[in-house]
Amino acid sequence: MAREILERLRAHATVNGIDPAFLRRTRLNTNTIPLRLEPLFPGDQELERRIKSLIRWNALAMVVRANREEHNIGGHISTFCFGGHAL
Repeated sequence: MAREILERLRAHATVNGIDPAFLRRTRLNTNTIPLRLEPLFPGDQELERRIKSLIRWNALAMVVRANREEHNIGGHISTFCFGGHAL
């Protein structure tokens, strides 16, 4: 199904004069930045740590609130906390 959709998109792009380079097959997670140009850690580690902490805190608050209203929900805090690590 996905392959068919991509083929139709490629055909549509070609007919309309658009270079469908974005549809070419590439290996997943191909690093396009040379290693020598890549920063050791692009970003603010402390800010990202605080954001993750806030997401986990918010997840905890949502689960606690939901458990007050419906006691059969259980402790799915780890499921909600995963959002903080997925960033």
